[in-house]
Amino acid sequence: MTNPKVTWTWLLIPAVGLALYLLHAQSMALCSWGPLDPIVRGLTRIADVATLPFKIPGIALFPPVDHHYGTGFHLVRCSFGGVFYGGLVALAALVRARARGVWGATGRDDAEGKIVRPSRRRVLALGTAALASPVAGLGYWSTCVAPRRLVVRRFETVIPGLPAALDGLRIAHLTDTHLGPYISAGHIRRAVEMANGEHPQLVVLTGDYVHRTPAAIEPCADLLGELRGEHGVVAVLGNHDHWEGAQESNAHLERVGIRMLDNDRVFVTPDGLADEELSGISLAICGVGDLWEDEVLPRQSLRQVSADCPRILLSHNPDVAETFPQQAPDCVFQLQLSGHTHGGQVSFPGIGTPLVPSAYRSRYAQGLVEGPGWPVIVSAGVGMAVTPVRWRVRPDVGLIVLRSQRVSSG
Repeated sequence: MTNPKVTWTWLLIPAVGLALYLLHAQSMALCSWGPLDPIVRGLTRIADVATLPFKIPGIALFPPVDHHYGTGFHLVRCSFGGVFYGGLVALAALVRARARGVWGATGRDDAEGKIVRPSRRRVLALGTAALASPVAGLGYWSTCVAPRRLVVRRFETVIPGLPAALDGLRIAHLTDTHLGPYISAGHIRRAVEMANGEHPQLVVLTGDYVHRTPAAIEPCADLLGELRGEHGVVAVLGNHDHWEGAQESNAHLERVGIRMLDNDRVFVTPDGLADEELSGISLAICGVGDLWEDEVLPRQSLRQVSADCPRILLSHNPDVAETFPQQAPDCVFQLQLSGHTHGGQVSFPGIGTPLVPSAYRSRYAQGLVEGPGWPVIVSAGVGMAVTPVRWRVRPDVGLIVLRSQRVSSG
């Protein structure tokens, strides 16, 4: 006769798959669940990691169109996950039922009921728990705790030719906020508050503001509109912004007063931002389009910038630092600010960051890098993409202090 408890456990297969899918759907729709929202987002991250091994079957059946994974992809991926994890629960129930019949239920042998030997079933359960607990703890930390541990990373760099009036210019750098299934509005608001708390003269944004849902574009722009730079806020788009809607992203960012610089430039002067260079007191902030999804036009970004004017390049993808010296040797910058790589999100002791979305691997994972033509500061970003995991790579807000060229007194 079939054990009814075992039979009922098989219902967990579609139930787990449905639960995983609903978590994805809820977070992608950006529905507000009030106080439950952090819990739901945490469960979403865990669900996404849990179904990561089933991403390939989902892609095979529903190839991404324009890099955007649709409903079918997530449904298939979560269905595979439901079958696997629901099946594990059902298998555990079968093993438990078999163990009760073969090994006995208590492990008590004497007349007084004293334990003279542990139940083999109990030993198995405790051993499994001992092995699973560290894995579960690491999973919880890397998906729900570490991604929230924002830090301000500070850099001080010399800009050759920087006007004395701009010496000490403070630039706050935010990138890769990725508002969407993984990243909440509250997390981005904390990053904005941290940037404002540094009292920057200029705020620069280097792309990937949303993740996997166009519904995030407008609320993310509203959040970024709370940034306060004495001279203003400037930005370029990233690949995710193009995937979800470049025109809409531009429109909403401009609506909140952010100056868009994709293949364009603006000048920083002691009195603020200017459209024209003021000789001897200007710093050019030049932006280029995303390397993956847009035109990259360095000469257009240097339009009407004199050879003597120092320049800072904003590029979402740091790889342009390698391509410009060969493709446009006449386009020279003194510093580049980028994001895109998220610091690799995961760093292993002794190994480093094996998964970095750059043609140059971990070279441009994060921090200050000496490129072939100029230094590059790569931020680890505020949010996450691909997988909702961070381990030993903290999210950050950058603060860059610019200094004039110093001459040795020796």
